[in-house]
Amino acid sequence: MMQYGISDKPLPPERGFSYWGIAIVLAAAVGLVVIILVFLGWADPFDKLKYEMRIGSILGNAILIIGAVGFLALAMLMKPKTNMMASNQTSNATANATANLTANATSPIGPLINPGNASGLKTSGNPTVAGLDVVFLALIVLSIVFFAVFAIRYYRVLALRRKRKQMMETAREFDRKLDEIGLELFKDPREAVVGIYKNAVLWLEALGIPYQESWTHWEHAEHVRLMHETFVALTRLFEKAEYAPEKVTWEDAKTALELYSKMRGGVNAAQ
Repeated sequence: MMQYGISDKPLPPERGFSYWGIAIVLAAAVGLVVIILVFLGWADPFDKLKYEMRIGSILGNAILIIGAVGFLALAMLMKPKTNMMASNQTSNATANATANLTANATSPIGPLINPGNASGLKTSGNPTVAGLDVVFLALIVLSIVFFAVFAIRYYRVLALRRKRKQMMETAREFDRKLDEIGLELFKDPREAVVGIYKNAVLWLEALGIPYQESWTHWEHAEHVRLMHETFVALTRLFEKAEYAPEKVTWEDAKTALELYSKMRGGVNAAQ
């Protein structure tokens, strides 16, 4: 008589995700961040963008998108593969049963299934990533978030330094022309007072003293601690030139130049 049986031969273990593979990907991501930061330290491509939104928000949205994609990729790595394993094991069990029918045609009837498994299929003992695997993946995600936050903050620092450097270059160019030409650089005393005041504000902002366009000139003067009294006197002349109905004279322009020269001494000492 023929024997009908199903072999319970163990299947090769399921290949899990590679720690080395994920570590290499993480190292590549960190290396890419470093390269980008070095590039941003040399030249800022975002200077040419003319969007009204802040660049920090653009980078923040980009990091969120990259983080979401990375999270989905990790979720795919952690997804159970039980269905695929069961399909492969069913095919193996069918092939083994056919081979046994041919090889044991005259043997007594044996058990049809493995007593220890009612389905007759070999199941995997670890279909999901757990334990230390989850901890490892969590550390990777935290590392990516850390480097992303660091990159955004570092970019903002670079952008601020680059902006201040440009302000200083503009202010120094104004000073060079003013030293060479004097008040003849301006067509009238009003333009001289306004130009001198604005360059003083530019120097202060380049040194890190806050300035906001929504402030009035007196609100800005309240935030200036460097050469405060001198700047307040220069602000009065600016108010006269910009808003007062009375005429600005060349004497006012000379006074503004003297105050500005005094402030330049304080600015040079503060650098």
